[in-house]
Amino acid sequence: MSDAPYNQIASEYYEPDHRTSRNFDQATAVALCSIGTRVPKDGLVLDIGCGRGRSAEFLGVDPRRVVQLDSSIKMLALQPREACALRICHRAESLPFLNEQFACVTAFLCDPYLGLEFLGESHRVLRERGVFVATTPAYEWGAPLRNALGISTSMTRFITRNGKVLVPSVLVPRDQLVGMLKRVGFDERKFEVSRHRLPHNAQPISPDISGPAAQLGIDVHDLDIIYVITAEK
Repeated sequence: MSDAPYNQIASEYYEPDHRTSRNFDQATAVALCSIGTRVPKDGLVLDIGCGRGRSAEFLGVDPRRVVQLDSSIKMLALQPREACALRICHRAESLPFLNEQFACVTAFLCDPYLGLEFLGESHRVLRERGVFVATTPAYEWGAPLRNALGISTSMTRFITRNGKVLVPSVLVPRDQLVGMLKRVGFDERKFEVSRHRLPHNAQPISPDISGPAAQLGIDVHDLDIIYVITAEK
């Protein structure tokens, strides 16, 4: 979609200078290192908000099974990228698929569209015993930072080559996120929302992570920076 907010940062989103995003990548890789075994061995995998694709990288999914979906046409055009069976430009909150079409739905850093619509649609398109895997920035990290920056918990800012850019990024406390998952139909006995921190070998560390840690009076490696959602339908 030509007016998608993340179009304006797509060209440099994956660059090393965006240290916060790279620190999220490092934390995600460690957090998901054992999750790939939970992905069903057959059936399609939907990678929502895919960017250049992360399902193979983080979960070891065969790219021939993957449908990549993003509202940003520029994100979908990025090269290099993970291979896939199909790429679709569409909103995460209203998926263009029939019920129960996917064995797995992934959404890495789903904060740009995190809400009941997205979660409900993810539940709808999952088949029985399908698995939902998502990550989102932790409220414990983001709320102090955004308060210091004077922005709301529904937006974040990137410092780009062309200046400061504000884009949607919804922070939700863990307990509220648990309630949202239950409301859209996920069984609390079959899902987990876990907290994860920066690996000790991660370098360089973003000032947008070390700053909130200092503000809270804790070590940077003791600050929760992402939540990981794993849920079976």
